[in-house]
Amino acid sequence: MSVQVGWSNILDEIIKILKSAEHYPETNETCFLTAYQLAVLLYENNKALIQSANCPKNIGGMGEKDQNSLSQYIARNLSQYSKKENSDIELRFLNITGLEQFSFLDEKKILSMPSKNCFSMFRYIG
Repeated sequence: MSVQVGWSNILDEIIKILKSAEHYPETNETCFLTAYQLAVLLYENNKALIQSANCPKNIGGMGEKDQNSLSQYIARNLSQYSKKENSDIELRFLNITGLEQFSFLDEKKILSMPSKNCFSMFRYIG
């Protein structure tokens, strides 16, 4: 009998990633990570989980042909999770309009630009 791997398993791993994110020294608050950064880190830290889970396998970003990506899956589900009462995840949005360069290094070590000008970012507040 195989074990069903789904959002709750992915959420547990994301919370571990967010908890270990760099802290801002003056307030000791954890820094925000974008859904894209979380997708890359999740892929790097636990590729087997992603491969066995019922979720998109591609990280996403501009130039990605498949519009349903792991970063979008994370953004949608974490956004919903952050709205729950007593959630330990905070959601904010970053607008990159006017920035000269904003890119990410994906799992294949390829630079990728975000596909939108405004996107979600999350941090652990629990």
